[in-house]
Amino acid sequence: MRKTSVAIVLITLVVLLAGRSTVSFFSPTAARQIAVQEVRPTIPKPPQAYLVRFGLRDNVETGWDGSLKTDGARVVSLEGWRFEEADTVDFPNLSWRCKTRIAVFNTRVLFNSSPTPNLVNKGVVISLDSGSGGSVEVKTTRGSFAFNPSGIRPGSQHFLLDGQVSVEPIIGAQKMTDDSHQDDYPSVLFDGQKRFWTAWIAYRGSKDIVRARYQNADGSWSQPFDLSEWGDHYQTTLALDDRGRVWAFWSSQINQDWDLYGRSFDGVSWSSVDRITQSPEPDLFPKAVTASDGTLYLAWQGFRHGQSDVLLKSFKGGRWSEEMRVSESTANDWQPSVATGPGNKLWIAWDSYANGNYDVFLRGFQDGAFGKTVPVAATSLFEAHAAVAVDPQGNPWVAWDEGGMNWGKDWARDDMFRGSLLYFWRRSSIARVGSDGVKITAAPLQHSLPEELRRYQQLPQPMFDAQGRLWVFFRVRTSVIQDRYDGWSNGGRWESFVTRYDGDRWFPAIYLADSVGGSEVPLAAAAAADGFRLAWSSDQRPFRLAGGFGARFVRNNSLFLSSIFSPGWEDPSRAFHSVPAPSLKEPAQPGPQSASPVHPGEKEDLQRIRNYQLQVGGKTLRIYRGDLHRHTDISQDGAGDGSLLDLYRYSMDAASLDYVLVTDHNMGGDDEYSWWRTQKSNDLFKVGTAFVPLYGYERSVAYPNGHRNVIFLDRGVRTLPIRPEENQGKINTGSVLYPHLRENNGITTGHSGATSQGSDWRDWDMGLEPIVELYQGYHASYEYEGAPKAETGRFIQRIHGGYEPAGFWWNALKKGYKLGVQASSDHIATHTSYACIYAPENTRASLIDAMKARHTYASTDNIILDFRAAAGGNQYMMGDIFTAKQPPKFNVRVEGTAKITELVLIRNEKFLYTLQPNKKSVDLTLLDTQPLNDQEAWYYVRVQQDDKQMAWSSPIWITVKAK
Repeated sequence: MRKTSVAIVLITLVVLLAGRSTVSFFSPTAARQIAVQEVRPTIPKPPQAYLVRFGLRDNVETGWDGSLKTDGARVVSLEGWRFEEADTVDFPNLSWRCKTRIAVFNTRVLFNSSPTPNLVNKGVVISLDSGSGGSVEVKTTRGSFAFNPSGIRPGSQHFLLDGQVSVEPIIGAQKMTDDSHQDDYPSVLFDGQKRFWTAWIAYRGSKDIVRARYQNADGSWSQPFDLSEWGDHYQTTLALDDRGRVWAFWSSQINQDWDLYGRSFDGVSWSSVDRITQSPEPDLFPKAVTASDGTLYLAWQGFRHGQSDVLLKSFKGGRWSEEMRVSESTANDWQPSVATGPGNKLWIAWDSYANGNYDVFLRGFQDGAFGKTVPVAATSLFEAHAAVAVDPQGNPWVAWDEGGMNWGKDWARDDMFRGSLLYFWRRSSIARVGSDGVKITAAPLQHSLPEELRRYQQLPQPMFDAQGRLWVFFRVRTSVIQDRYDGWSNGGRWESFVTRYDGDRWFPAIYLADSVGGSEVPLAAAAAADGFRLAWSSDQRPFRLAGGFGARFVRNNSLFLSSIFSPGWEDPSRAFHSVPAPSLKEPAQPGPQSASPVHPGEKEDLQRIRNYQLQVGGKTLRIYRGDLHRHTDISQDGAGDGSLLDLYRYSMDAASLDYVLVTDHNMGGDDEYSWWRTQKSNDLFKVGTAFVPLYGYERSVAYPNGHRNVIFLDRGVRTLPIRPEENQGKINTGSVLYPHLRENNGITTGHSGATSQGSDWRDWDMGLEPIVELYQGYHASYEYEGAPKAETGRFIQRIHGGYEPAGFWWNALKKGYKLGVQASSDHIATHTSYACIYAPENTRASLIDAMKARHTYASTDNIILDFRAAAGGNQYMMGDIFTAKQPPKFNVRVEGTAKITELVLIRNEKFLYTLQPNKKSVDLTLLDTQPLNDQEAWYYVRVQQDDKQMAWSSPIWITVKAK
């Protein structure tokens, strides 16, 4: 693809010692004693960037080719904004070619209706040298105009050419890394020598490395330092110790164990690697900060005995303290943030699932003792992703994300909105925690944004400048292609913004250029005397108005740097040097706005299903509940699904799953870094046998071959590209996929049957495709035409395109396929689709072996379904295949979550028994009095409750040989 931006100022990383072991390359030396003090260096004034939008009043597609010239101002970069492949920038000649487009864009789509196209305007981003003056003249095919940069203040928008064009200041950026690696997870710091440091994770070739470098006050950069071996690493954080040494911390997986590691730089060389934690369970999300007395504090999220807690260590005088537990709940606690204030007081903020939803908490630590835990946000809303900063008076300010009530609870296509989707809306709140309690800002943060951007803003990061003013950096979903009413969206783009709180209102939010990427892209900021220094990662995804499952819609993850120079942000109506008293109010309290729990007895239901044991073949089997079909914003059509971290939060807490499979389409269009991030996340959140993510993805091939989710025992199997011939049905998927699965120890499970994403059952391999997704919360049941929760030729929801009845499960069974069943979610659906596996233990190998044996059932709730057959003195269970001399006896045991209104035993499409128990528990024995002698028959059980929840067993295949 032709690039749409060219920048003059590139800071290209020269990778030293690539591939060599560097853990002990820098020999440790005696640290120099350096006084620790608050560092407020000045920062170089950044380039002035301006977004010029074209076609604001267009109603037809219009060309806006143009060029610019300046009178005294030096142009340092020129980039296209919303440029597509046909749009181009010619930087040397300061010109461009672009056309506004009529397309489906940011359009709310009604169910079963065609989306309405609208006009998409385009623009250019002009960056000018900060020291130059003069005016900018722009010539376009629609007219000419000029503007004087010195007359346009941040937060303002100037309209020209009778409102067809607008000009607004934005925050410009400089690309710090080239595209030779995928660079991610930056952290920043000003050290005691007023040097600006950044650390990050660099990926290339199925391994990554921790790197750091610093920038001197004169703008020159050090060489990059490799701080780790090549391997598995996650996130970074930087801080100073009491000797003025710079410490970098990160998580590394070594011998299947994620622990925290760190190294220090004394101004001459780096120390050897220090292992900070020793737990056999994951230690993640490190956050470091330094108190004014030089004490270095390191907080993180660590799993202990299957539960995650917020933990803390301190470092002073060359020694680490013992590990201290900050959070006090018996539930999972997540992603701490830390800040220090006067009197060497440390503040730690985090969120917890202690109350059955996510709430935000704050706790202080001073003189070796913890204070009380303060519930900052504890309503029935989703309240998570806490971030804390401390004002000059010592008051902590906490910001967090909010989402809907009953987050991650029941949502299915045939029963929508009993719970809130994972990513139906997001907004941010900010509160001061003082002696008068918790007070939130009077004006909501979303008021800093124009109306069209207020539905999705998240990850707020508060910071105070040298004048004591509150600034907030945050993330916004700025565009999608379609935004369906049910929350499904495709073509998502998220970008970062910054605003400032002026006591009773927010400054108009300013866009950070080159910040496009996924929803949870971390931004790192360090305060200076006259502003902030920033670093972030962008995947540089191009602007597209179309793209299928196979489209690779990201480019390369690279780091960008920027500065916010606070002079110039003055509001003429307010004095720059003074900070208005903040206008605060009481936060909302639990009460009338609280939602009733969707499943008030869920805790007991979960305990019952986890205690259930089945003795078959000398083995003790338990039920492990999971989801084999979940998407994130890595999928091109996953803009309504939330992030990878949202998926794990949902799986571990809201749904209390035992395992999960992340199934983004072709792993982001066969994108290697998306695949690496996902595979790494599968290990990051593997918590012993308490929670087990599986390796795999969704391989999305059109009907008649069909979409399939592939599952691998081992990490490291790349996505298998889809050739056009396969996608068009000219060759069968089995001829391509099955050899790949045999070679890489994998299996597959088809889904979305009876649709144009399903299969006509042209392929099957008993050892490689043992189970099928019978029910999907996002769509329907695929049992047979007209079955409960299934579609018919007259009732089609068209969630997955057209109706293809050849894809119903019964049609596969009639062909002799031995396919067990499972239920999973797909997009957006939550808490209504469970793939239940009978296995000896919750390990990857055990789960896959059980799936191969079809020891599975599908359920829409926490229903226990035990379906067995007895013949010849032997016991058999669902999924088994055997021959008997006499008609078998069937034992059916069901423990429902509501009254069971119907239980049916089905043999080869015939209903042998139909019962109406009208009670929650059933334990009965059934006999086929007229078996199909000398013919193989398949039997299975289906259960329906009075609340419409269901369960289906995998079949048992039996051949009765009378003689």
